[in-house]
Amino acid sequence: MPAKKRTRPSVLDRDVWSLSYVEDNSFGPASEPLDIARFVADAERVVEDVQALEIPESEHERIEAICSLEPILGPRDDILAEPRLVHVIRSVVDMRLKNALPASMVDKVKVSTTGKGKGAKGKGKGKKTTPGEGGEGEEAEEEDEEDEEDDDEDEARKEWRESVRHELEHCPLRIARLPPETPSYTRKSRQPDYTALIAPIPSTASSASAPASMPLALLEFTLHARSDKSTALPIQQKIVLHSEQTLADLRDAIKCESDRMPVEDADGWRAVSRVAGACFGIEGVLYSDTREEGVLDYAQAVLSALPVPYRASTTPMHLTTFSSLPLRTDQPYWYLHQGNCEHLFTLSSIRRYDPALDGSSSYPLTTFLPLTTSQRARCRACARLPAERVTLGDPLAGEIPGMWCRECLNFAWGEGADEGRTEDVTVIPLLEARRRARVTNAMLCPGAPTLPTLPLDILLLISSHLDIPHISSLSQTSRTLHTLANSSIYPSFISTNPRTSLLSPPAPTPATQVATSHLIDSAWAARHFSSRVCARFERCIPVLAIDPHGRWLVVGARGKLLVWRVAEDGELRGGPRLVPVGRERDSREDVTGIVFLPSRNPEALTLLLSHANGLLQRLHIPDSAPHPQTTARYAHPAETITSLSSPADAPLALSLSSSGLASLFLPASPWRPPSTTRLRTRKAWSALLGDGWAALGGTGAAPLVVRTVGQDGQWVAREEGRALEGDGSTAVYALERPSRGVQGVLSSPDLLISGWYDSHVRVYDLRRPSPSPVLALADRWDPNPVYSLACSGGYDTHLASGSARHGLVHFYDVRRSSHGFSAYTTLSGDASSPVYGLAMEHARVWGATEGRAWEIDFRPGFEERRSEAEREEVAERRKGLCEAADL
Repeated sequence: MPAKKRTRPSVLDRDVWSLSYVEDNSFGPASEPLDIARFVADAERVVEDVQALEIPESEHERIEAICSLEPILGPRDDILAEPRLVHVIRSVVDMRLKNALPASMVDKVKVSTTGKGKGAKGKGKGKKTTPGEGGEGEEAEEEDEEDEEDDDEDEARKEWRESVRHELEHCPLRIARLPPETPSYTRKSRQPDYTALIAPIPSTASSASAPASMPLALLEFTLHARSDKSTALPIQQKIVLHSEQTLADLRDAIKCESDRMPVEDADGWRAVSRVAGACFGIEGVLYSDTREEGVLDYAQAVLSALPVPYRASTTPMHLTTFSSLPLRTDQPYWYLHQGNCEHLFTLSSIRRYDPALDGSSSYPLTTFLPLTTSQRARCRACARLPAERVTLGDPLAGEIPGMWCRECLNFAWGEGADEGRTEDVTVIPLLEARRRARVTNAMLCPGAPTLPTLPLDILLLISSHLDIPHISSLSQTSRTLHTLANSSIYPSFISTNPRTSLLSPPAPTPATQVATSHLIDSAWAARHFSSRVCARFERCIPVLAIDPHGRWLVVGARGKLLVWRVAEDGELRGGPRLVPVGRERDSREDVTGIVFLPSRNPEALTLLLSHANGLLQRLHIPDSAPHPQTTARYAHPAETITSLSSPADAPLALSLSSSGLASLFLPASPWRPPSTTRLRTRKAWSALLGDGWAALGGTGAAPLVVRTVGQDGQWVAREEGRALEGDGSTAVYALERPSRGVQGVLSSPDLLISGWYDSHVRVYDLRRPSPSPVLALADRWDPNPVYSLACSGGYDTHLASGSARHGLVHFYDVRRSSHGFSAYTTLSGDASSPVYGLAMEHARVWGATEGRAWEIDFRPGFEERRSEAEREEVAERRKGLCEAADL
C-alpha cells in the first residue's frame, strides 16, 4: 500500500504520549541548575542567528528530512487506525534491544514474544526469540510466517504492515537508536504505562492562559504517586507549563483524589475541588500555598515537626514563577497536600516555545494520565507469587529493579540468595522496604504518626465510613478522640444521618442521640418492638393526626375528639381529653378529616375539621375551657367530605368530597370562596396537597390524577390533570408523601406514595415525565386493600401500610423491598377491623382501628416505661391467648 501524504505535525502530535506507551524511567542523573531566563534568551538568540543565515533550499529540505518525526508519527497513525499493528512496534523494539546487548548477556535477558497474545495459534506461541546471525532477518522471517498463517488477512493489509515495519526499522532519528546501556534501563511495559488520553487536556481554570508574545520556555513536569504496593513509582500525570506561570498553576493542574474532600454547605455535604493548603519542596526551599485565608502553612508545620534540611520561602506559591527557580532536570522534588498526601515530581524536559508549532492552547496542559493504577508487584519469573525480594544490577531479571519471589530467586542464583548470600547482585527485602516507606510516610504527618494529629476534615472523612459501634470504640481510645467525637464526629454524623422525630424529644447530648438512633435502627432490623393501647372508644371509622411540632396527638371518633398533650419526654401519659365537636349519635356529623393550624398560644390547639355532612369548620380548643370555640365556617356543599389535606404550616388546604368535588381554600380567610374542580370518577376517596400540586384518588378509569396548583392558590384553568399509571380496575384509598423531617431515599417532597385496592403500595416521582411508578410494594400473603400510609421508621427508609382486615400493618424497607415484615394490632374482639389511620417517626408508629388507638414502640427499654395497669393488661392478654391455644 503506498505511503500516505502527511502534513507537518504540531507540537501536540510530537509528544511521546501519543504512541500509547510512556517510558517509566528512573530518576537521574540530575542536570546542573538551570537559569530558565538565560535559557530562553539563548534559545531566542540561536533562532535569530539561524534565521539570519542564508540556507539554500536544498539544504533546508535535507535538514527537515533529518529532523522530521514522520517515521514515528506515521506508524502511530497506522496503529490508531489498526490496533493489531501494535505487535509490529514491539517486534522492532525487541530486535533493536537484542542487537544492542553485549554478547555475554544475549542469552540471559528476557524479551517479549512477537506472537499475537494468549490466544495466538500456530508455532512459536509464547516462545522466546534469541538473536543470532542476521537477527533482523530472523525477526522478519517470524513475522512473515505469522502473516502466512493468518488466512483472513488480505494481501493489501500485509503490504501495509510491511511498510510500517520498514519505516520503523530505517528511522534516521537518533532517538530511535538504542545505545549499549539500554538493557540496564529497560523493563517490560505495564498497564499503568498506557495513557488514557487521546489528546492533551488544556486547563479550564480561570487562571489558565495561553503564552504571550514574549519569549517563553515550555516545561514538562512528570508527577509520580507514592505507593506502598510496589517499589516502582508509577507515573500519575504529565503537565506542560510555560516559564511565566507559577507554582500555584502547577498545583491547580495536579489531579489527585485527595483534593476532592467533602465540604459542608447549606445543601449538605458535597465533593468539590478546593484549596486547602499545600507546599512544594524544591532545592531545599519550601513554598506554601497561602491563597486562602485560615489554611495551614504547610512549610512552617513541616519545619516545626521534622528535622528536614529545608527552609521556608518568603515568597508564596502563587507569586513564584518557574523562571525564578533554579530547577534541574530529572531531579526529584517533593509535593505535600491534604495533610499527608505526598508526590514526587521531576522536570522532564525544557524547550523553547514556538507559537507557529505549539499553537495557542491554554496552559497548564495535561499530556498524560495513566490508564490504570499500579497493582501489587508479582515475581517477574513465575508471574504467580507475590514479589518478596528486589535485585539491583541483576542481568537475569532483565529490568531494574528486578522483582523476585523467594523460590525463583534461589533457583536462579543459588540457595541463600533470598537472604542476600550472593556477591553477584544486590538483594533487598521488599517487605522491609515497604515498611520503611510507610514509616517515612507517617513521619511526614505534622506532630506524630498518630490519628489525633490528622486534620479535622480528614478525620470526618474517615469517620463517615464507620458505623456507630466503631465510632464509639474510636472515642474510647483517648481523651483527645473522646472530646473530638463529642464536639465534631457525632454532630457531623447526626447532620448527615438525621432521623425523623414527631413526638420524641432530642437526646441531651450528641453521643446519646447517636447511640439511641443506633439502638432503634437495630431494633427495626431485628423486628424487636412492643405495642400498647392508647385509648378505646366506640366502634367507628376514626381519623388520626399528629401535630407537626410534636405537641399534640388527636383522634377523631364519631362526633368527638380524643386529645393527648405530649409530655416533655415525648410520652402520652394518662388518658386523652374528650372534646365534643358534634352530636355523638348523628353519623352525619362524624369527623372525617383533621388538619393542624398554626396557633399563637402553645397551650391552645387550633384545628381544621371536616365532617360527613360537608361541614368545614375551624376550632380553637383552649387548654382550660371545657368546650371548643368555632372560629370560622367555610363554604362547602352538603356532600360527604372523604379527605382533608394541608402541608405543615401551609396557608392552603384541600378538601375532597365523595362525589369528586375538590376545593382549595385559605383557612385564614374563610370569607374567600374556594377554587373548585370536579374529579371524573365514580367515587372519590383520598386527596393530598403538595408544593404546587395536588393528588386526587378515587374509583374509575383514571384512579390517580395529579393537578397543578397555581401560586395564587387556585386550580390551573383548563387542565385535565396528569393520570398516573396503576391498576385501572381498582381504586386509590390512601395518599401520602414524605414529611419535611424524613431523610435518605424518602427525603424528596416530590415523591407521591399511594395505597391501592389491589393491595399494592406504589411510589411515584413527580419530577419524572413517565407516569409509571418508580417502586411497587405488596405483601403476597395479604390481598386486601391498603387503607392508610406512613413513612419514616428505621434508618428513615421504611414505608408502613394499613391493611383493610385484621388490623394488619405491613412494613417495607425501600432499600430492600423484599425484606419486610407485618404486625397484627387487633385482638379477637375486633379482628376484622381495617387500619384507618397511621403516623410514623423513627422510633414509634401510631395507628387507629375501629375501636382503638394504639402505639408500636421500637425504643430500647420500652418494658420499663409501661405502667402497672399496662403490664397487668399484657399479662391477662397473654394468659387468654395461652388458654385459647390449649383449647
